[in-house]
Amino acid sequence: MCRSLGSAAFTRLELAIVVLIIGILAALFLSAWKAARGHAQLIQCNTHNKEVWLAFRIFANEHDDKLPPSLPISLGGSAEFASSSETYRHFLAVSNQLGSPLKLVCPADSRRAATDWSALRNDHLSYFLSLDSDERNGGMLAMGDRHLTSPSITNGLLTLTSNSVVSWSTKLHGERVGNLTLADGQVLQSWEPELRKNILSSLTNAPTNHLVFP
Repeated sequence: MCRSLGSAAFTRLELAIVVLIIGILAALFLSAWKAARGHAQLIQCNTHNKEVWLAFRIFANEHDDKLPPSLPISLGGSAEFASSSETYRHFLAVSNQLGSPLKLVCPADSRRAATDWSALRNDHLSYFLSLDSDERNGGMLAMGDRHLTSPSITNGLLTLTSNSVVSWSTKLHGERVGNLTLADGQVLQSWEPELRKNILSSLTNAPTNHLVFP
């Protein structure tokens, strides 16, 4: 009888150890899965940046190298909204070139894409845009993930200079990392330690850049 009780107690101890090990492995797997999912979303967001900016470049090619913020509404642009908080107006101008508003939302964002262009508003956007971008200045910052933050942002507008204090919040990717799109179409996955260097480099030939945020 004593041997039977001892054997039962040993079995319960083994079961507790097995449950503990399974719990640890599950936690490790969940952490690895979240990291892999976050990385995949960052890459998808990078791809969306490229495709959206390509639509702007196609627009420029069709409008004498001018982007929407440089053209009046009468010519298909959005210049009248340059000082407005309605950032979506600039993206609406490239609806024909982009085709669908689905690409305007990063997969990591809690925001949802507009069902169609007529419904597009700021809360259907994951990206900021430069009002000054010039394709001839390929290294200039053109657009990027909306969680770029600065104490100098006022009413959705940031006048970016070499003295600007900028950082990534954790809104989109859960880490201090985000995508920066340059005028030549290159998209940088920029981690916080590299961010200021990337910003300074983008201002080399244009010391001021006006960015609008959704």
